[in-house]
Amino acid sequence: MVRIVRDANEPFPDPYVDLYVYRSVKDRSVIFGLWGFTAQKSLRHVEFHHSGYGVPIMKAYRDAEAFCNQHGIEGLLLIDPENLFNPPE
Repeated sequence: MVRIVRDANEPFPDPYVDLYVYRSVKDRSVIFGLWGFTAQKSLRHVEFHHSGYGVPIMKAYRDAEAFCNQHGIEGLLLIDPENLFNPPE
């Protein structure tokens, strides 16, 4: 089960995936999401996993949640300063 956290000041699981929520520049009514995860494998080996830009928010959320579940990651940090997205229960 993935725990969704909105406030980076509250304690949350580590590791975690970031999910950024933002408006389309062309159509302000369209909401996109971008998720990312960085894994420090060693001092010289870092892996980056992420979605592309322009992904509809529900797809970005579902993909981030699936990534968490596939890799045993318990935390999803929702970075949404405008409160544009409410994840489904």
